[in-house]
Amino acid sequence: MVRLSPALALLLALATPLFAQAPQPYAASADAPFQYRVRAGDTLPRIADSYLISADAAARVQRLNNIGDPMRLAPGTSLAIPAALLRTEALGARVIAFRGDVTIGRQGPARVGMVVGEGVRIATGANSSVAFQLSDGTAVTLPSLSRVRIVRLRRVLISNRVERVLALEAGRSESQVTPSRDRSTSFEIRTPVSVAAVRGTDFRVAYSEDQAAATAEVLKGAVGVDGKDGGIGLEAGYGARSDVHSTGKPVALLPPPEILSPVGHRRDGTLVFNFQKTEEAFAYRLVVASDADFRDLRSEATTKTAQAIVPSLPNGTYYIRATAIDVHGLEGLPVDIPYDHHLAIPGDLAGGTPKAGG
Repeated sequence: MVRLSPALALLLALATPLFAQAPQPYAASADAPFQYRVRAGDTLPRIADSYLISADAAARVQRLNNIGDPMRLAPGTSLAIPAALLRTEALGARVIAFRGDVTIGRQGPARVGMVVGEGVRIATGANSSVAFQLSDGTAVTLPSLSRVRIVRLRRVLISNRVERVLALEAGRSESQVTPSRDRSTSFEIRTPVSVAAVRGTDFRVAYSEDQAAATAEVLKGAVGVDGKDGGIGLEAGYGARSDVHSTGKPVALLPPPEILSPVGHRRDGTLVFNFQKTEEAFAYRLVVASDADFRDLRSEATTKTAQAIVPSLPNGTYYIRATAIDVHGLEGLPVDIPYDHHLAIPGDLAGGTPKAGG
């Protein structure tokens, strides 16, 4: 588990366009300088040509390490190189699915296959969603009324460390982060009141502008959350609510709710999903997707009753995900089931059946 301080936010430079040609400085942080082990044949100019941002950076490394002759470096020795002097390569994320009103910064409406990079803001409207994927397979899904900005998406050439920093400005996100063997590779989702950092896990982050509060919920792996009064660790099955006063404490997520059969179909075309109500649940959320990975979201509903109503769907097979929400606003563990929707005649009140054990 990787935990990063909110102070990092003060140290990031303005995001750089994805395909900028000039070498870009690696964002300075509280981390110690990178330790480079000298190999046979290395010279300081050669290292600078491959890994540093400028000739001036090489001179600074020479002074910092008390190097007398930059052309003669002893193999096996270590050079301390400040992170801000390391050359990086801009990476991109690719839109893999979207539905409804989705805007991608100045690039306009979303398109499948569109590549986005640093500085780009992605926003979804009502009844809309988008999913984008990073080069390592990590996927981020934004449901309706969500807004995220890509703060940093870069690879450090000297170490192959990959930095992925997203700022969730409003709404919700779900991330499926591909595990990395490199312990220095990071994935962060920041909100105005918290930073959630991982190496490889499935987790959700939400931020409410009205309440100035964020939630983080871990479905798999572990997440470090930093906030106003320090950091906490969240294991799978736990979440926390952070605000301007506190990082919060780990809270066990509610178990998956039970979806009752059959699914009702009203005469106006809307579908009715019923839950087995429990005392612990303050509300329920239901998502309908066309794929089992829940990246192509078709509809979603949040309700304080034991009944969720979603718009009509064309006949076909869908996937249903349901969660219970507690009094803290933490969304619980999900239940995912396939759903065959078939409406034989107009006005049919039993439009389909969830498949048990899906």
